Amino acid sequence: RSFAVTAGVMTLRNWGKVFCFAYLARQAALQGPTVAASYSLVFQLGFATSQVAESLATSTQVLLAQALRAINWRAASGDEAAGVDVFEPLTPREAAGRIV
Repeated sequence: RSFAVTAGVMTLRNWGKVFCFAYLARQAALQGPTVAASYSLVFQLGFATSQVAESLATSTQVLLAQALRAINWRAASGDEAAGVDVFEPLTPREAAGRIV
């Protein structure tokens, strides 16, 4: 259930983006060839930068998960020299309940 809720939100967000891009492309095409060409260039630049930002966000999430796992492992092993508090991430059910 939590996966379906999360996937539903992400799917809705992605379809919203597609609708906005399609609407803006249509409006640019109605303005003439110069505006349509300008929109095409700006769209390609925006798409490329959004892909870079998405890959950075995904990489950051992976690194954060690995760091939290290391903190939990050190705390569970009783390593007092680590000097870290135990941080427990949310369960999938709790995380799904906090989705906006």
